[in-house]
Amino acid sequence: MNHNRLKKKTYVIIPALNPPQDFYRYLSDLNHVENMHLIVVNDGSGEEYQPLFSKIKSLSKCRVLDHKENWGKGAALKTAFAFLRTDGEEDVQIVCADCDGQHKVQDIICVAKESGLHPGTLILGTRRFSKGNIPWKSKLGNRVSSLLLYLTGGVWVGDTQTGLRAFHCSLLLPLLSIPGQRFEYEMEVLSYCMEHQYPIHMIDIETVYENNNKNTHFRPIQDSFQVLGVVMKPVLKFLCSSFGCGILDLVLFTIIYRCANGNLYMPNARAVLIATVWARTCSVALNYYINRNYVFSGGEKLKKAGIHWAKRYLALCAAITLSSASGVYFFHSLFPISAGMAKIAVDCILFLASYQIQRKWVFSKREVSYEV
Repeated sequence: MNHNRLKKKTYVIIPALNPPQDFYRYLSDLNHVENMHLIVVNDGSGEEYQPLFSKIKSLSKCRVLDHKENWGKGAALKTAFAFLRTDGEEDVQIVCADCDGQHKVQDIICVAKESGLHPGTLILGTRRFSKGNIPWKSKLGNRVSSLLLYLTGGVWVGDTQTGLRAFHCSLLLPLLSIPGQRFEYEMEVLSYCMEHQYPIHMIDIETVYENNNKNTHFRPIQDSFQVLGVVMKPVLKFLCSSFGCGILDLVLFTIIYRCANGNLYMPNARAVLIATVWARTCSVALNYYINRNYVFSGGEKLKKAGIHWAKRYLALCAAITLSSASGVYFFHSLFPISAGMAKIAVDCILFLASYQIQRKWVFSKREVSYEV
């Protein structure tokens, strides 16, 4: 049929662990779509599923890749990505889908077509969680992760756990470099795209939960903690960097002040000024080094850091200092709260603002070259 025809060659990757028996019929429907090819990764399914996979191998446009053990969804996806990289095909589209019946054939076709319209973009097929047939655990988990991802990444993703994604094959290499073996890998991909400013485009798909989602292999406790860990990891690293350098600032100030005022007998005002300048210079320099190389670098080796990073960081430090002083004066003057409480409130807001500005502007990945 004409609406089931794809103009560009498309590979649909489906990780499969103990799939339902109607999985073959589902693949058969996809196999009939023009220009659509299938890669199924058997991620350590039991022996009783081997006849099903043998039958799947008979499909004309389907390739089955086997894991002898269950390595996880992220590992299965990367096995297929590596296979396509080795195969060396260029200018093809890739769609990732689930094997549990949540993704309709027509929705897979829609995200593939949308990917062709938005090259270099990650396409997400998003479910509508306003419908009443959504398991409460799925709805709650997605809402919490969406909110946290928005606060840390600055982009609202309505369905962070969607397994229906499409992209051009040019994204294969960076996707292979992203850590993650299980369900947390998909959240790592979202974080990576936000950090490296790859566009994310969302389209609505039909919301389907077969048997109240009993076929899912998502582990509610372990996998939820891993997913939340991915979202919170950058902020926690930023928090540790800021807190540690703040402690260093306090310690250095105390030592230098006591030395200047007690041992060198400097006037109190001069001792405070000298201690403040030296302590702040050392703590700011260390904070810049840690944020540049560990918090916002993602572990990548920089070929050229760029002097503009240092200039932007110093400009941000000056702006944050002025904003803190102005904010504390404003809140303390207008509201019946102490200067200390006002400073806590203002600095909490500035902490989140500083994180976003450093992530998106100061240490922007777009303007830096990396070692290959």
